[in-house]
Amino acid sequence: MKMFTREQLEFDKFDRANADVTELSMKETRSGSLFSVAMGMFTQLGPLLIYFAGGLFIIEHLDPTLTVGTVTAMVALVNRLYRPVESMLNLQVTFTRSLALFVRIFDYLDRENPITSPENGAKPDVEMQPIRYDHVAFGYEPDQLVLTDVSFEVPGGKMYAIVGPSGSGKSTIVNLIPRLYDVNGGSVTVAGVDVRDFDLEYLRQQIGVVTQEAYLFNGTIRENLLYAREGATDEELVRACEIANIHDFISSLPLGYDAEVGNRGLKLSGGEKQRLSLARVILKDPKILILDEATSALDSISEHAIQQALEQLMSGRTSIVIAHRLSTILKADCILVVKDGRIAEQGTHEELLAQGGVYRELFDTQFGQVLSRSSAAGAGVGASTSGDGAAQRFDVQALGIGYDVRRLTEADISDVFALAKGNGRFYRTLGIRPSRARLTEIISDVPEGAGPHDKCIVGFYEGDELVAVLDLITGYPQQSEAFIGWFMVDAAMQRQGVGSQIFADVRAAMKAQGYSRLEVACPEASEPGMAFWEAQGFEPTGKRDDSGDYPVVYLTRTI
Repeated sequence: MKMFTREQLEFDKFDRANADVTELSMKETRSGSLFSVAMGMFTQLGPLLIYFAGGLFIIEHLDPTLTVGTVTAMVALVNRLYRPVESMLNLQVTFTRSLALFVRIFDYLDRENPITSPENGAKPDVEMQPIRYDHVAFGYEPDQLVLTDVSFEVPGGKMYAIVGPSGSGKSTIVNLIPRLYDVNGGSVTVAGVDVRDFDLEYLRQQIGVVTQEAYLFNGTIRENLLYAREGATDEELVRACEIANIHDFISSLPLGYDAEVGNRGLKLSGGEKQRLSLARVILKDPKILILDEATSALDSISEHAIQQALEQLMSGRTSIVIAHRLSTILKADCILVVKDGRIAEQGTHEELLAQGGVYRELFDTQFGQVLSRSSAAGAGVGASTSGDGAAQRFDVQALGIGYDVRRLTEADISDVFALAKGNGRFYRTLGIRPSRARLTEIISDVPEGAGPHDKCIVGFYEGDELVAVLDLITGYPQQSEAFIGWFMVDAAMQRQGVGSQIFADVRAAMKAQGYSRLEVACPEASEPGMAFWEAQGFEPTGKRDDSGDYPVVYLTRTI
C-alpha cells in the first residue's frame, strides 16, 4: 500500500466496511432489545395479574381459604414456567444465526471427494522403476483441457527436466503422479501400475515434492521436520539437515531445533525456509522425487547450497525437475519441452538445440547471452568455433547466472589485488607474494598459440564486491577446447560452495556454445586447488611445467 500510495483508499474501504458492520450490529441489537422488552413485559404481566387477583380475593373475602403464601407460591411457579418458554422463543434467533454458517459447512462436507483410495489398492515396489504418461488429458474444468495428449516415459533412476512457457502445464503434469488430481483421459503409471490403482497413502509415501513455495507450519523446526516422519531420531534429523546445508544455521540459534519458525516460516529467510523444506523431504526418503522450481527467487549462495543438496537427494532416485537453471537443465538425462498442453519436443540439450524448435526459442530467450551470435557483440567477446566448425562469438556474460560478470582489464587491478591479498594462504603455500605487477602481467599475458581476442580475464561481482576471477582462453589449444590458467574465489566464501557453483555455470555456458573439453593449470603445491579441480571431474594429463616460479600440473575433462 505504501509503495503504491494507496493508504487513503484502503482506509476509506475499511471505514466503509466498518460502518456496515456497525450498522448491522446496531440493527441486531435493536431487534434483540425490542424482543427482550416485549418478553420482559409479558413475563412480568402474569405475576402482576396474580398478585392483583389474589389481593382482591383476600381483601374482599371472596375466597376465605386463599392466603398470601399461596399467592406467592403461585407467582414463583409461573416465573419458573416462563424461563423455559423464554429460552424456546430465543432458540429461533440462535437457530437462524447458525443456519447461515451450517449452509456453508454442510456444502463443503457434502462434496464428494473425487480422489479416493481403491479397496485393496496395489503396493508395488517403485524404487528405480519407470514413470509413464500414456496419452494423458486433463483439465481443471471438464470442458477446458490443460493437457491434451501427453506421452513420455521416465526410466527408473533417471532425471528428466521439464521446461516450457508459463502456463503451459508443467506443474499440472507432475501433480498427476501423487494423484493431487486424476486424469480425464489416458493414464499415468508407476512401475507399470496405474496410479489410480495404488493404495493412495502408500503412493504418496513414496513421493517427495519440493516446490518453489516452502510450506512451514507455525511451530518449531523440529516439529516441521518430524511432519515428514514422526518417529525420526535426532541423529536422522541432523543428518537430513546436514545434507540440506541447514544444520549449521540451526545450531547457531539459541534454541536450536526447538526454535520457532513463525506462521509460514516468517522468522526465516527464503533460503532458510527452502533448505528446511528440503531437509523435510530428505527425512522422508522418497523413492520418487519431484522438484517444481525448487530454487526460484533465492540468492546465489543459498541456491547453490540447495543445488548441492538436491544432487545428493536425486542420486539413485527417479526424478522429474521443472527447471529454469541452465546447469540443472544440462544435467538432465532428457529434457521435455511442454507447449500448449502437450510434449512438443524431447531429447538432450544438444539434440533439442539442433532441432531449432520450441526449446531453441525458449533457450535463446531465457539464456540469450549464452547463445549470443551477433557479430556486433561488445567488449569481452572473443571469436571461437563451435563443434561443427561454424564460427561463433563467445559471450563472457553467460559465464555466471548468479553474478554480474565483467571482463577485467588492467584498470581493475585494484579489485584483483584485494582479492589475491585475501587469499594469502594460497600464495604462502607457493612461497611468493601477490603483487600488482605480477597480476597485471597475468591479465595481459597471452600464451603462445592463442590470439589476444581469445584471452578473457573475467570477474564475478556481487554488487560492487569482486567474488571470483577466472582466466579463460577460448579455442585453445584446439578450436573446440578451452584453457583455464587461473581461478580464484574470495577466501571468506570458499567454504560456501561458490567456486563449485560458478564453475557449474561456466561449464554449462561453454557446453552451450560448442566447446567440448576444458584444460586447467594448477600449482602442484596447492593441495586445496588440486582437490577442488579433481572434485570438479578433472584428471591429470601427465603434463607439467617447471619453468616458472612454482611447478604447475595440467588437468583436463570433457565439458
